[in-house]
Amino acid sequence: MLKVAKVIGLNSDTDAALSYISSPQRREGEEDNCWRLYLLISASLDDAFSQSRRAIYQAEDVFFSSSQPLKERLQTTFEAIQNFLKQAEDLEIIAGLSEESLSADNLYLYYLGSSVKAYLFREDKVTDLLQLAPSCHLVSGIIKSGDRIIFSTSNFEELWGQNFKELVDKPLEEIVEEGEARLSQAQTYQLAAVVLEKEGQTVEEIVPLEKLISSPLSVASSLSLASLLTYGENIKLLIRKALLKRPRSLKGAIFLVGVVLLIVWGGVLTDSKRRQDAQVKASFEDNFVKATLEYQKAWSLKDSDSASSSQSLNQAKIWLAQALQIKPADREALELKKQIEENSPLILKVFSPSDFSVWMDLNLIKKDFTSYRLSLSHGKILFLDPQKKILVKVDLATKAPQILAGEEKLGQAALASLNGDQAVVFSPDKGIVSIDTISGKTTLAAKPDLEWGEIVDIYGFAGNIYLLDKPPAGSANRSGGQILKYLPVETGYTEKRSYLKEGVKADFSEVKRMHIDGSIWLFKGEEEILKYTAGSLDYFSLSNLDKPLKDVHSFFASDQTENIYFLDKGNSRLIVVDKKGAYRTQYSGDKFATFDDLVVDEKSKKIYLLGDNKIFQIELK
Repeated sequence: MLKVAKVIGLNSDTDAALSYISSPQRREGEEDNCWRLYLLISASLDDAFSQSRRAIYQAEDVFFSSSQPLKERLQTTFEAIQNFLKQAEDLEIIAGLSEESLSADNLYLYYLGSSVKAYLFREDKVTDLLQLAPSCHLVSGIIKSGDRIIFSTSNFEELWGQNFKELVDKPLEEIVEEGEARLSQAQTYQLAAVVLEKEGQTVEEIVPLEKLISSPLSVASSLSLASLLTYGENIKLLIRKALLKRPRSLKGAIFLVGVVLLIVWGGVLTDSKRRQDAQVKASFEDNFVKATLEYQKAWSLKDSDSASSSQSLNQAKIWLAQALQIKPADREALELKKQIEENSPLILKVFSPSDFSVWMDLNLIKKDFTSYRLSLSHGKILFLDPQKKILVKVDLATKAPQILAGEEKLGQAALASLNGDQAVVFSPDKGIVSIDTISGKTTLAAKPDLEWGEIVDIYGFAGNIYLLDKPPAGSANRSGGQILKYLPVETGYTEKRSYLKEGVKADFSEVKRMHIDGSIWLFKGEEEILKYTAGSLDYFSLSNLDKPLKDVHSFFASDQTENIYFLDKGNSRLIVVDKKGAYRTQYSGDKFATFDDLVVDEKSKKIYLLGDNKIFQIELK
């Protein structure tokens, strides 16, 4: 019986080394024969990990879908890998096949490259099998009991140094564990190895059938079902011997028939269990290998492509969960789960700020000054106290507050937005008020409009004023809604216009916030973010989050940011995605569940968070 294991190092964007071991396979009608496919690939090319992984998947398909004899099938698979990775530099391949039978265990190899190795450890001697034939030619031989064979990239030997020859005596589990521990010493990232060994076989003594028949009492003790199930390959021999034995009486004949039926029944159970076990193991290994490959990809991409890295990590978790459903106690799968859990924060770039410094206490602006929303533009933050009806601008550089207007000018001010030097305020009794933050001049941009429904948000952008208007609470039709637009002219502002193009239908009944960066972003639900561009709905979807958003209170986007920020209070975190929705990073900690709003200054790499009537500041990573 062959035992197998593998070691894989870390991979980079341009250099990768991967190994693959198939589950044991048996062809119908040849239950006594068992074979495995082994692949090892080392390559340098763009997106090396993904390309090498796809090469392995294609090699699987080629090998297992072929009806050729095994050796020819191996050669075809080897050539398929070469063809798939023909653009790669420094391409090195080992394609191996072990074939176990009652008579002998054979090994067949094809290889490409001068740096890959295939070492045979036999007794005290180490032989490089790839010296037995030129590259791209078949290497074959018989595996003997006690043999150990290692296929590897050359740096696997360097990893062990002077201790390499000691691998002949180390248990496979120790080779894997110690190999992984030594990986930090490797001079190159791409490293892979496959280890197989033939265990010494223990043959259980088979009681001659003649003795069983002549001594009926020995049947119960020596021919138990458990014992029969260990016979395996000897069932056919037992039946043949039983049928050749002529019984001397009717009782003997009945007993003989019973023995044969018991042997046949045991054989059927053995074959059925063997097939079932092989299917289970194949399914487990398929999921486990895919999980490992995706985890390796996630790790290799974590610094260069966070979106793809997060996607691969999520996929690795899915494959691993499926593998653990099949074998919940598998040591390797549990170890991979532990690695994923420990390294997920590094891969996902999860930061846990410990220093939430108080940037400003709003009570310093005015005693009991309270604000629930922030608006940021060009290094200034705008605060509105909806109870005291006071509008304040604060310079980020100096922290100097400037009171812009009070209730006399603002009326029952409810919402405010800052756009450069222009502050705009929505007031149910005054309408829309525009304030020049430099001169202090106040302009009535629009009077209260009876056609307004429930104004949820106001936003100033490029000199224009936008209102997010949804059907009022209690109306018969709560669906629908609109975005109203007011354009500046010499005499003030135009009458309201609809931002949405004619025929564009929208449901803004659940929308909570609005931001504009050229497109209009609306936060509607936990993971429903609407994007409108030029008056029409545009595609946007969140992707690669490790878990769904929960109880989001606010988000932030502007024409001064490359990313969008979600204050995910339900998960006590701040999520960052790019403007295509792909995950970038996150900030985690209990403190995030206490904040009400945020703004982000990507230029100065600062995040400002509003909570407990204070503005807290953390560094943007």
